[in-house]
This record gives sequence, C-alpha cells and structure tokens, in this order.
Amino acid sequence: MKIRTIFLTIIIASVLAACSGGYSTSQNQTGQGATAETNSPSSNENNPTEAAAASQTSEPMANVMNFDVEISGFAFVENDLTIHVGDTVTWVNHDSASHSVVADDGSFKSGTLSNNDSFSFTFPSAGTYTYHCGFHSYMTGTIIVQP
Repeated sequence: MKIRTIFLTIIIASVLAACSGGYSTSQNQTGQGATAETNSPSSNENNPTEAAAASQTSEPMANVMNFDVEISGFAFVENDLTIHVGDTVTWVNHDSASHSVVADDGSFKSGTLSNNDSFSFTFPSAGTYTYHCGFHSYMTGTIIVQP
C-alpha cells in the first residue's frame, strides 16, 4: 500500500508541476527516472485568447495505471496481465515462503521477497514480458504491454 501511495504522490506532483508550467523529475522504486516537461509560461498569460489557444494545442498527460499481482499459494495471481506503456506492476508476496520476480529476458529482477514484501516495475516499452519466480521456476506469468 505504501508503494501505491508513493506512486500516486509522484503522479499528483507531476500533474501539479504541469499545471504550473514547471519541470519535474521523479524516481520510482526501480530506479528509472520519470520526467514530465511542460511549456514554460509565456507572454500570452496576459492575453486570455492566446492563452486559451495555446492550452488547446498542448498534449494531455497520459493516464498511467498501477496494477497489483498477488503472490499466493505458490502462484502469481493475475499471472496474465495486459497493460499500457508507462504503467506500473507491483508484485506482493502473501506466502510465508520467499519468492522473487525475474523477467525471462532480464529486463527486471526483484530481490528476495519475504512475506508482505513487494516489488514494482514500470514498463517503458511495448512488448510481451514473460517472468518467473527465481526460487520456483514453475511459477510463471506474462505481462503484455500495449502502446
């Protein structure tokens, strides 16, 4: 739950920075930088017509989503998930045994997840990501990331 709160805080800060015409950089749990850049305020702030026209041509911020995958009963619950580029998946271990989350292509890897530990990864590009538990190879899952 703490990770979800952190991500929501980052998203809210990014939206507020965009509204104020600022530039902000944040970092998520995986160490990847997430950058949001907006146009700086211009002289058309004093001209409502020009300001309205400028705001209509600005691109809206993408809606990023957070998804949870529960690790329970020596399985990834929701082991097949379809998301979009920029979305974050958080795996939470609810087993008493330790698990890990390892991408088959090496693009992400958690450490050892004890009971109630979590690992998050933000997917930067479209594709199909298969993964498994580093301790129990029969535990598998697939994340399909759409543009």
